[in-house]
Amino acid sequence: MARSRRGPTRSVPLALALGAGVAGLALGMPSAAAATVDVVLLRFDGGTVGTEITSVVNEGASAATTTATVVKDTARAGRAITVASYAGSGTAADFPAFSTSGARAIMAIRPASGQPDTLNPGTARLEFGADIVLDSGTTAVSGSKDDGNNVVQRGLYNDKAQFKLEIDSGKPRCRVKGSGGAVEFSSSVKVTAGKRYRLKCLRPAGSNTVTLTVAPIAADGTVGAATSTSRTASAIGSLNYSATVPFTVGGKLSASLSLATPSSDQFNGVIDNVVLRLG
Repeated sequence: MARSRRGPTRSVPLALALGAGVAGLALGMPSAAAATVDVVLLRFDGGTVGTEITSVVNEGASAATTTATVVKDTARAGRAITVASYAGSGTAADFPAFSTSGARAIMAIRPASGQPDTLNPGTARLEFGADIVLDSGTTAVSGSKDDGNNVVQRGLYNDKAQFKLEIDSGKPRCRVKGSGGAVEFSSSVKVTAGKRYRLKCLRPAGSNTVTLTVAPIAADGTVGAATSTSRTASAIGSLNYSATVPFTVGGKLSASLSLATPSSDQFNGVIDNVVLRLG
């Protein structure tokens, strides 16, 4: 059984990541060096437990080319709070509890004005995930402003490209959609509210197969054996985005960073160690 005292780590030094590798990814193509790069890495460390999270620090290689924002619904007391994470992992972000009226707080990262889109997978290796704790009593209510538990994503369902990790009816679920088609499926594992898990979706470079892994995390930071589920589509193709489309954590937003969607799919619970890894 492997032991992990931290969340995901950078695969290459930042100086290399911001060089040819990320430049290639910004064009939607695998880099010549084929290095994997954590373009987004959110640990949520450094805050005081019990205080509101009003800004986000991206420790990934895209930090210099992106902007990070916390979007919240103040009218409904939507906010994310700093809480203690598991041993060795500092602090985490606790998102709003379930509410049919929609108490919403969602984090967004997207390319800064005039900067290359270093969040664009193209046909490169795509990996995205996070550590999560789902609240008890979180129930999707169709038509409400809180109608799901989206962990991380880029793009909306009807967009030309989307990758998404969510929890649907208690089961982690991956969706990857590109120019050739989409694959969407759930894990066989049903998460237990109040327990920590590490969730990850992976599409190898140019592949039509996506693998979802779910691993429990003990209070001491021990990561247990992962359960893997894979699905193969007839084609997925390339994932290419407009620079205005945000990478979001804890729910979904429009390209204008608006919460005015039929439902926010607000995640109800704790998220830590968010990673978007390309290569």
